[in-house]
Amino acid sequence: MPKKHLNVCYVIYSEEIWSPLLKRQVLELLQATAKSDMSLKIRLLYIFPWYWKFIKRREIKAFVKKFDTAPIELKFLPVPFPFPFPYFSPKYVKGLGFRPYEADSSYFFWVVKLLVLPLLLKYAFIDRFKVFHCRSYPSSAILLLLKKISKKVKLVFDPRSDYPEENLLQSSWTRDSHAFKFWKSQEKKLLQGSSLTICISDYYQQHYQNCYTDFKFKVVPNNVDCSNFKFDAVAREHIRNKHSFGSKIIFCYLGSMSIGGWHCPYLYAELIKNYRAIKNKHAFLFLIPQSSKIHLEKAFRENDIDSSEYLVISPEYHEVPNYLSAADYGLIYLKREKIALGTKVVEYNATGLPVLVNSNVISAAGYVQKHKTGLVINIALGDLDKDKTPIDNIDFAKLEVIFTRERIAKTAVSLFSNEKIASEYAQIYQDLAN
Repeated sequence: MPKKHLNVCYVIYSEEIWSPLLKRQVLELLQATAKSDMSLKIRLLYIFPWYWKFIKRREIKAFVKKFDTAPIELKFLPVPFPFPFPYFSPKYVKGLGFRPYEADSSYFFWVVKLLVLPLLLKYAFIDRFKVFHCRSYPSSAILLLLKKISKKVKLVFDPRSDYPEENLLQSSWTRDSHAFKFWKSQEKKLLQGSSLTICISDYYQQHYQNCYTDFKFKVVPNNVDCSNFKFDAVAREHIRNKHSFGSKIIFCYLGSMSIGGWHCPYLYAELIKNYRAIKNKHAFLFLIPQSSKIHLEKAFRENDIDSSEYLVISPEYHEVPNYLSAADYGLIYLKREKIALGTKVVEYNATGLPVLVNSNVISAAGYVQKHKTGLVINIALGDLDKDKTPIDNIDFAKLEVIFTRERIAKTAVSLFSNEKIASEYAQIYQDLAN
């Protein structure tokens, strides 16, 4: 029996849709989902502050020109918020400088809900969109009002991260701040009111059960385009020769960095100093945006990290898998405990890289231990990373017998491929519609 036609609206709020992260986690995945189930019509609603049309006009224009969103339908919704002027009230944190302050709380956030509601009512009652899949806390909170108005609307709360705790980690909030208390109360309302909550690991499920026990959930991990993120032996040889890596073990970090953020360059300076105990000749490769480079190099200078110990490259999106192919291990470390799995973890594994992680990255540490796709190596950063793992006797070159690229890549395909995750989302939409 053929499936009934189903309209699904995916909602993003105030994130940079042109970023590599959203391209991988949202755009490519929605395209794969729409292609996997022809009965689905997927509309992506992108809500962003009105002034981005001016201060980020180049990025928006370049995105519209370059990215073909078919078969999904993309709608832009600039909203006059913050109103009437852009909100700018950074908080100064000693030793970190100015940290962003989250404006979307209590009174301010009700303005957003009321501004967007008329369009959402049109989507639900005229355009007949039944399932609304919302990425992050803010977009989900916006849709919660629509869910209260119409019981027929199905709301998928897809938090992606522990948003309140995440802002604590990057020193934007404190536990006694109004914003933190507001979003913890919103968290409970979302768990109670949503039709389904997406948890990207079992640890996320456990975390949310501490807030509200009786919520409906499904564990769906991060996705990766395994047709793009895959090992390339030719690229490996070319890049290693180009940069004179020779037989060195190359430890690689992929992603952005910022002072005071959860991925902090000072942490990786500490990591390099600890890894000096390794007997293998080695170097560190940082694949980071150009904007992060100045912070990394400043931190390394202050910590006497020699330029011969590392290489910084800001690759284009399509070049990333080639550079990962040239590396031997992927890195993800946090100074404070977080339930994160990390998109970079599945991208490392998709190219066959074993992941080195500390205990503070809770979901990632649990994953690499369970599936034997990496190692937990602590360096006494604090929280769950209490003691230093002895690494002076570890031969990282010989570990390739255990951590073969082929096995690790197959594991990634079986767990995280776009095709697998897309089919799971398609099934979720169909189940909610029935």
